[in-house]
Amino acid sequence: MPPPCHVVLNGPKALQDFLDSSECDKDTRTMIRQMFDTLRNRPQSGEHVPHDRWPERYAKQGISNLFLYKIGGQLRFPYTVAMIDKKTILVKILDFFITHKEYERVFGYG
Repeated sequence: MPPPCHVVLNGPKALQDFLDSSECDKDTRTMIRQMFDTLRNRPQSGEHVPHDRWPERYAKQGISNLFLYKIGGQLRFPYTVAMIDKKTILVKILDFFITHKEYERVFGYG
C-alpha cells in the first residue's frame, strides 16, 4: 500500500476575509470548515465539472480539472486538484460564491 499523501489546501484571501467577517454566521463558518476537512481527506469529493462547462476565467489558468463543492442551497466553491510532488496534493479553491446568482453569472447559467 502506498504511503498517504499530504494535502495542502489553498484558497483566495477573500475567503479567509469572509470567514472572519460578521457576514459569515457561525453555522456557515462551521460548514465551510467541514468542507476543508472533507477536501483534505478526499480531494476529489466535489462534483466534477466537464471541461466544456468551465468559465473562461478558469480555463485560462492552465488547470487540468475543475470540481465544484456545494454547501446548502447557495454556497459554491470551484476548486482544482494537482500533484505538487509524489507525496503532496494541492487543493486550490479558485473562488467562492455566497449566492447562487453569483455562481450562475460566472458559470453562464443565468
